[in-house]
Amino acid sequence: MRHYSNEEHKVNQAAKLQEMYIEKDICRDILLGIAVGDALGVPVEFKSRDVIAKKPVTDMMGYGTYHLPEGTFSDDSSLAFCLAEALTQPFSLSAIADNFIAWLYNNYWTPRERCSMWDSLQRRLLTGFSRVIRRKWPAVWGK
Repeated sequence: MRHYSNEEHKVNQAAKLQEMYIEKDICRDILLGIAVGDALGVPVEFKSRDVIAKKPVTDMMGYGTYHLPEGTFSDDSSLAFCLAEALTQPFSLSAIADNFIAWLYNNYWTPRERCSMWDSLQRRLLTGFSRVIRRKWPAVWGK
């Protein structure tokens, strides 16, 4: 077994810290990219290619499909943030479900403090998801 000098140990620790910060930066950049791409698409969601071709998205737009201000991201980003946050801890289906339910009922990770783009199917799916986890895998749920 090789023994490292204090200087080598410091260099190794510094390299590990730098790698950790780089990984944090990449994760942050990915989440920011999700939100920006989503916000660009929200105003034209469900529009046909022909409609978008006539008026292509070249900048943030507002008051499109959902009549929301420019830069508003959708439930897609909100749920990605909920998942990402849960994955910063040891894997837990309960943490993921808790964050999704908090999004649905408490506007967690939503823009402008309101859950504006969910529908009754999402409500039924998320509520059912949390019930199944609680009932079938109580040890995983941890409650």
